[in-house]
Amino acid sequence: MTTHFQGQFDSLNESIKPYIPEFNYVLVDLTKLSNEEIEEKAKTTPFLYKSLQLMKLVAMRDIENIKGVAVIAELSKEEKIILLLYLYYTLDVDQDTMQRIVKELGGEELMPSLAEKLIKQGKQDLLIKQLRRKFGLSSSDEKMIRSVTDESKLDAAAEAVLDAKSKDEVLKLLGQ
Repeated sequence: MTTHFQGQFDSLNESIKPYIPEFNYVLVDLTKLSNEEIEEKAKTTPFLYKSLQLMKLVAMRDIENIKGVAVIAELSKEEKIILLLYLYYTLDVDQDTMQRIVKELGGEELMPSLAEKLIKQGKQDLLIKQLRRKFGLSSSDEKMIRSVTDESKLDAAAEAVLDAKSKDEVLKLLGQ
């Protein structure tokens, strides 16, 4: 299905419309494609194939078949983490079900890496919310916080927000 981008903004004021990019895009409903069609379109790229397969099953809310997707062993560690994070954020399942899915997809060895990534992201999110609420935060400050990987620095900064007189006092603790 081809869709017109400007058509998404019909309710905008006419004076703004000349500044909206003009192009068509293709929207594909993966739930209407067979697994064979998906495989044919992505046969040379295993990551793309697994991604499309999982997106289709998530859209269909087909948990049992998500667990049945061929193992992701041939993918790189980063590709595996991307797919598992996608499942984590899009599936509405309990922790036990998520662990079973990860195990059955062959991503069990990534559980510590995945957990660390989620914990670090949670700490970054918390610090950003605290600073935004207390002092205001620029997008460059937020980007800098997102680049911090040292959890002890994130912990120290989050604790310092409570007594800090300025955001720079807190950001200095991140040592960037």
